[in-house]
Amino acid sequence: ETFRPDCVAFVFANDECCQTRLKAKGIPEEQWQPNFLRKMDRWNKETAEATPLLQDFFRSKLNLEPQVVTEPLPSSAAVPGESAASSSPAGAGAGAEALPQSQSPPAAVPSVEEVIEQAACDLSSKLEAMKEVNNFMPPPPKPKPQIDVAGEEGETEEDEAARRKEAEELRKRKEQEERLEQIKKEELVKLEKHSEPLRQYLMTFVVPQVTSGLIEVCRSQPEDPVGFLAEYLTVYSQLSRKRAKAARLAAAAAATASDPTATAVTVQAAAPA
Repeated sequence: ETFRPDCVAFVFANDECCQTRLKAKGIPEEQWQPNFLRKMDRWNKETAEATPLLQDFFRSKLNLEPQVVTEPLPSSAAVPGESAASSSPAGAGAGAEALPQSQSPPAAVPSVEEVIEQAACDLSSKLEAMKEVNNFMPPPPKPKPQIDVAGEEGETEEDEAARRKEAEELRKRKEQEERLEQIKKEELVKLEKHSEPLRQYLMTFVVPQVTSGLIEVCRSQPEDPVGFLAEYLTVYSQLSRKRAKAARLAAAAAATASDPTATAVTVQAAAPA
């Protein structure tokens, strides 16, 4: 694919314009002037006749008339007649009055930015006259609305006060929740401590019997499981009492066999009953 420009522009600046721009940067001349002069000499030697040839190339090959933009010279010369009038103390007022009334102040020299901006506008107008131009650049940003600083500071103070109040309420709520949680833990510890004897009693005398009764219910699957369990526990209680009595009698008999005195005492103690 080939590319053909629609418009061409050349920007020319002489040595004085370039030196003025370099001086405006505030850099000492001994730092930039030797390098600048060396480059300018090389440019003048190598491209002394290139500019007309380049313009002719665009005219002949591309049928385009280049637009030449010349950077304006810096306005360093004084206005003619101004120094003479100001150098005569006695005739300063007379000199000012002697100026023709039709004489207008000299026109201001346009800056480089203004010249480049005008050249860009001319190229745009020329291009728009040739064909339709579609601009795909994003639109310039809209100016930001003016903000009332005093009102914003007032709202900021109110928001800050509201945030502080909300933070204080949140802190109090959190402290109350932590206090309630600590009370629950203490109550649970106390409950565990006081219920320990009850748990030991149930685990020793109730849970094993009820567990065995439930196992029998699951194994037999009677029509009345509650009655079956109640009867089972009743029979189990009776058998437990008989076993406990037999165990006591056996212990007493063993003690009698080993100690006759204990036997007499046991018989005497049992006689009144």
